[in-house]
Amino acid sequence: MERHLKAHPEDVDSWISYSTLHLRLSPELANRSVNASIDPLKLPQNRASAEVTLSILARGLEADPANFLSTHLHIAYLRAAEAFWAPEKITGRWKNVIRELGDKHRSSGKGMEQGMIRIWLGYIDWREGAGWGKSEEKGETGVDEVIEVYAECLEKLRAEDYGEDLDVIW
Repeated sequence: MERHLKAHPEDVDSWISYSTLHLRLSPELANRSVNASIDPLKLPQNRASAEVTLSILARGLEADPANFLSTHLHIAYLRAAEAFWAPEKITGRWKNVIRELGDKHRSSGKGMEQGMIRIWLGYIDWREGAGWGKSEEKGETGVDEVIEVYAECLEKLRAEDYGEDLDVIW
């Protein structure tokens, strides 16, 4: 896997697969086939395994400039971080990823892409779940906070002229 990733640092799917190799030894996966697909977003992880996963995913994000634009890689990274980062830090990282990816898309002239919707949906899922009431901003908690996240998401997506595709998704 290391040789493959050195030769193909842009292979995001391989980075994500590589980040889960150590999990194949865990008792939860003992009965799975060696070739079974593992989704890092759905696996329970302890702190140690999450740190290994996070380290590999961080390498993947830095391995090739195009990898930074991979929403799938960012989401896998943030899901692994949920195992041991403080909720405020995860919320901050979600916001940074949304801002940085949005800026990159705007500066490239490509505009919004479908992957950004996945990032926003992942952020909304985080804020409705484990990130509920964990905002440091304006002292907001609970329902008001989640409503603001939805409103911000819709405003950003509409501002990027995502129009028709956005109507289909929502």
